[in-house]
Amino acid sequence: MRRGRSPEGEHYYPAFPYPSYTKMDEADLAHLWAWLRELPPIAKPNLPHELTRYKRRGPLAFWKLLELERGPLPEDPELDLELARGRYLVEAVGHCGECHSPRNRIGATRARHELAGSDADPEPGPNITPHAEGLASWTVEDWQTFLSLAMTPDGDFVGGEMGRVVREGTAPLSEADRRAIARWMVEGVEPRPDP
Repeated sequence: MRRGRSPEGEHYYPAFPYPSYTKMDEADLAHLWAWLRELPPIAKPNLPHELTRYKRRGPLAFWKLLELERGPLPEDPELDLELARGRYLVEAVGHCGECHSPRNRIGATRARHELAGSDADPEPGPNITPHAEGLASWTVEDWQTFLSLAMTPDGDFVGGEMGRVVREGTAPLSEADRRAIARWMVEGVEPRPDP
């Protein structure tokens, strides 16, 4: 979950979002692992993992040295408890940047453009920062509605992977956690133009 290694010691591709899980605290990681272990097995064999660009896993060790953060998300004493919770849920648990941030040539998210959108497959992630090219007009209440119903301020509903994220991820959260995320997206995220 943190080191990106299989039980056999092979390096995982970062498609498994362990780069974000490195930011989670130990207790939440333990809870996540316990929940994963309780899921019933699926009666379908694993498919071979084929990537045209990266056939060998060995170079991933070097990639991790360059790009993988270690340890939980550092505390920011400037943030109140609600904003700190929102930051933690967005950056670590929810790993929003994995889809909504562009990547550099070696596949790491580009910190300078965090949450400013990505055209990557399988589904592009739009700019969700409070920038004019992103979601600057969204209020905390707009975000709360979106996170619970997948409805945008103009009354449209998102589908695809983001619809699933809302249905299975943010809608079941407590109202307090959805508000923390909403406040972080409006007050804490740096406005960034599209990359």
